[in-house]
Amino acid sequence: MAIGNCFSCIQNIAEERIREAQEQGVFDDLPGKGEPLPEVDESGIPEELRMAYHVLKNANCLPPEVEERKQIAALCELLDEDCDEQVRLQQMRKLEVLVVRCKMRQGRSLALHAADDAYLDKILDKIRIYRQKKA
Repeated sequence: MAIGNCFSCIQNIAEERIREAQEQGVFDDLPGKGEPLPEVDESGIPEELRMAYHVLKNANCLPPEVEERKQIAALCELLDEDCDEQVRLQQMRKLEVLVVRCKMRQGRSLALHAADDAYLDKILDKIRIYRQKKA
């Protein structure tokens, strides 16, 4: 069997399953049905990488830098809450590691914005001040 025939067989099977799902109403209650697709600004993404970024975004996969920033923000919010002292110290250690990791990455590859660098410095200062108060 030729490769072209194999792909056409797979395509035929996929199309048949999609038709069956449509007939069964599987797609009737999907969110956003009947609404236009949201516009996405891809001007900052090189053309050859746009499809990969689109697939990763739809799969909820974030670049490590973005994931670390989200973790930093979440840990900062947790520090503001009232919690056990041991938990707070553990969160501060995690936060400090993430901030240092972000700062190290800044020098190597994807640079953070100057505002992000100042933000990370403020977080480290808060951790130091908190530790001094507890000592």
